[in-house]
Formats: sequence, C-alpha cells, structure tokens
Amino acid sequence: MNIVIITGGSRGIGKALVENFITKEYCVYALSRNPISLKNLIHIPIDLSNPNVNLEEIFKNMSFENATSLTLLNNAGRLGIIGSIETLEIQDIKATIQLNSVAPVLLSSLFIKYTAHLGCKKIL
Repeated sequence: MNIVIITGGSRGIGKALVENFITKEYCVYALSRNPISLKNLIHIPIDLSNPNVNLEEIFKNMSFENATSLTLLNNAGRLGIIGSIETLEIQDIKATIQLNSVAPVLLSSLFIKYTAHLGCKKIL
C-alpha cells in the first residue's frame, strides 16, 4: 500500500494533491485545520501554526505496517500579514514561522523516527 501524508490538505494545492493521490489509490492522511471528507481519506484535524499541538501523537496513531511506499508532503504554509516588521503583530509572526519552518522540521523528524524500520520513503 502506498501512503502519503499531506499537510494543508483541505484547500488550494494541498486539496488538489489529496484528490490526485486518492485517484491513484494511495492511502492519504490529510492534516489540516479545515474539515475535508473524501472517500479513502483519513483527515487529521490540526492547526500546525499552533506550537502547543502534540505532533508526535499524530504519528503514534498512524499505521505504516503494510506500506510499500511512504511520502510526507510538507505543503501547509502561509504568507502572513504583509507590512513593515515593526507594524506586524507578534502572534502573526510566531504563527507564520511555526507553520512555515518549525512544523515541517518537526514533522520530518517524527516521520523519520516512526518509519525508520521501513524502506521506500521520501519527504517533500
């Protein structure tokens, strides 16, 4: 079984990726704040811009044992508010950095940790 984990899977490019992998009969895990319901999709509701979410819990609940290939697609991201740095809200800066930089590094680390015993994996 081919498994793909896609962050930001409920809108835009992420949703298109989810739909594409489903048509190719992948087992798709979609991580997103917004609900998404498609056949053969496992939606994991999560706000990756929140530094207090337990990312490790996500991987503990995934099943990889029958995987022939594993892919983590770090797609979620945000531009944040555009403006001079001194005018931006601290919370917006934190959320943007968390989602664009911290979350992908942590998810990649956990993906490698929880799939170390399996071959044929990639992170994009």
